[in-house]
Amino acid sequence: MLLGMQLNHKTGPPKKPFIRIKHSDAIKKLQASGTINNKTGEPFKDGEDILEKNERQFVEDIGAPVLLTHFPAQLKAFYMQPFTDLKTNPLLMEDSDEGLNERHNAETESVDLLMPGVGE
Repeated sequence: MLLGMQLNHKTGPPKKPFIRIKHSDAIKKLQASGTINNKTGEPFKDGEDILEKNERQFVEDIGAPVLLTHFPAQLKAFYMQPFTDLKTNPLLMEDSDEGLNERHNAETESVDLLMPGVGE
């Protein structure tokens, strides 16, 4: 029996391709659904971290595995590679003298796998 079926019989085995959602789009979906950030007690704001409880509910509502991508760099460790493509990350300031602003506005080349019934 597949692990996904053992842990959560409602969803069954995962289907390919996995759903891919950018962090910013996940925040928009949470805002649209009226989900409250458990840490602040307020609706989610752009660039905020999505806490485990909110991630679990988010993926349960979708009902399928989700690859959450394009995290704001300030939420990830310093060693996470930022995107350098201005087409996919227009906020990245390549020639900036302010390295902190460059990192602050960047998105990372990282991914979290969220599974219904499991979480991250």
